[in-house]
Amino acid sequence: MKIKFKKYAFTLSEVLITITLIGFLATMTLATIGSSVQQRARLAEFRTAYSRMDIALKNTIETLGYIPSCYSKPSEQMIKDYGLVLNGNYPSNTGDDACNVFLAKFAKEMGVIRSCEINPINEGCIPSIYPTKTGFTNYEGVNAYVLENGMVIFATRGRGIGLFAVDINGRKGPNKWGLDIFPFSTVVTEISSVLKTPQGSFMVQNVSILQPTGTDEDVTPSGQVKSTAQMMKESAAFEL
Repeated sequence: MKIKFKKYAFTLSEVLITITLIGFLATMTLATIGSSVQQRARLAEFRTAYSRMDIALKNTIETLGYIPSCYSKPSEQMIKDYGLVLNGNYPSNTGDDACNVFLAKFAKEMGVIRSCEINPINEGCIPSIYPTKTGFTNYEGVNAYVLENGMVIFATRGRGIGLFAVDINGRKGPNKWGLDIFPFSTVVTEISSVLKTPQGSFMVQNVSILQPTGTDEDVTPSGQVKSTAQMMKESAAFEL
């Protein structure tokens, strides 16, 4: 007695469709994983940059012995977000040579190995494809500092770190706002009744590096991938 067995097999078209689907799913999975890895890497770079800036700011103020008037007034939202208690009037950003001195000392504390103070593109501190935006449209008026770890700090001349930007991975791409370039501002976070300085009687007792505030928000491009404030929250970088 012979038993007949039916033979089952996939057709060539079925095999090709299956392979195509597997390839598509693999591509989507790898893209998602790759994006997640890149984001974590950027958060780590951002956290490192912010930590160094925070320490450098404190060391610069300690070295100078006073707080130059190169800062911004916090917005109402920032006061709410960070629990600031600020009352009274205090000097605003003077935009003078003192701010440039403050920036240079700050960059030194950050570990600067090269500075460009005429045209940072022509001098090679930043690539020619660097994006421009309000506050940084004319790089001829910008001071740029390359740090030992490759990061780049640049600020409009005369404003010091009242408004500046940091490329957290240096000349490497993508060199885009909200991906690896972020604007920052030195913001008043604490006021005393009177704080004596070589420049007069100030009421500012403490400043911190935060996101741009007030009119300085113009430096953050519309459509920027992530704002400085978002990155600070995601990386848990800010501690007042």
